[in-house]
Amino acid sequence: MKHYKIEQKPFAIGGKYIITDDQGHEEYMAKGKPFSFRKHTSLADSLGNVTYEFHRQLFSWKQNFFIHENGDPAYRLFKNRVSIPPEIFIESLQDSDAFYVKGNFWGMEYDFYKGEEKFASVSKNFPSFVDTYHVKIDDGHDDALVLTIVLIIDVMKDSKKKKG
Repeated sequence: MKHYKIEQKPFAIGGKYIITDDQGHEEYMAKGKPFSFRKHTSLADSLGNVTYEFHRQLFSWKQNFFIHENGDPAYRLFKNRVSIPPEIFIESLQDSDAFYVKGNFWGMEYDFYKGEEKFASVSKNFPSFVDTYHVKIDDGHDDALVLTIVLIIDVMKDSKKKKG
């Protein structure tokens, strides 16, 4: 099992996140495009290679995000608007792979499932000046994809706060 800490950097225009492993080594960095209506953000490994990028679909009934891998659309993420606790669905645009994320009522804890099998969990520090998440991912899963989805959840929560 891998452990990561995602920490949002305060006052970064467009959003910036540093992702470290359980030893404190920087594994990934995510940076959003400033003043982007689509919330375009990219995740890069410690060598600067972009692994995934995501953006929000504008003018959609549901909150839809598209995740790109190597420049190609790879996944679509959407949230069920009326589910309590919150549920987020992720479907592959390249094959029949699909999984979902289920959160607790307060939106501070999330678990990732493929079918009935839980393969990752996320908890958010509260209270905290900056958004900080602790992520645990079972071996054999795409760490970068799970981390990208955690970033999307943070963007969704931030968008909801700004709407009131």
